[in-house]
Amino acid sequence: MHHAYVDQLAHRASPIHALDPRAKVGVIGLAVVAISLTGPDGGWQLGCYALVLVALVGLARLPVAWLLRRVALVLPFVLGVVLLQPFTHSGTPLWGVELGPVSWTVTAEGLLAGLILLAKAALAALAVLVLVSTTRFPVLLAALQWMGLPRVLLLVLSFLYRYLFVLVDEAMRMRRAAAARGGLARAGQAGALLGSLFLRTYTRAERVYQAMLARGFRGQVVLASPLRFRARDGGFTLVGSALVVGIALWGLR
Repeated sequence: MHHAYVDQLAHRASPIHALDPRAKVGVIGLAVVAISLTGPDGGWQLGCYALVLVALVGLARLPVAWLLRRVALVLPFVLGVVLLQPFTHSGTPLWGVELGPVSWTVTAEGLLAGLILLAKAALAALAVLVLVSTTRFPVLLAALQWMGLPRVLLLVLSFLYRYLFVLVDEAMRMRRAAAARGGLARAGQAGALLGSLFLRTYTRAERVYQAMLARGFRGQVVLASPLRFRARDGGFTLVGSALVVGIALWGLR
């Protein structure tokens, strides 16, 4: 089966790919927090954050069209909240909408707040995409483990990445077999399909877990080569953090 792995571009070579993952997690995590905390009148701040992210994309040599398609997948999850903003903010009225006995007024401030919220969601998604597209997932998990991420959450992320595709493959094979028998049109067949998928998933999880224990698994992320924090990683951390914090502090002024 063919799957779109989240880190399918992480094996490329670029100055950003070569950085220590802890430096990238620190800077990009700080950028996501700063973007999320930007106020409704911080459009120019978001523009500055966008320039920083564009510079990272250029240095990492990531395909822009590929990134934009994946950012677009995130936007529908916030679109409902964005569409409510023009009607829920007081300010200068632009036009009114009447739905039976209810009257809604679109304000300029609400429209601006909706656009700001949409831009924040897009930039935060782009920042995370830059991180996972320049860092192999096992290495990213090792960096998060070093930074103190709770062990339970670390294991959930690790197993989700490793075995979600196995579950999808199993579901696709069962669906194809059911379609060949002409059974997808009936609700009873769909219920049986889901039940069989659950049982197969449970038994396979037991076998996988026992095999991992037999190979010495103890709940820790272990890499073939240890992480090394070099001078360039420190420089990236200092410069990137200074840019993000500087933009945020200038906005507070």
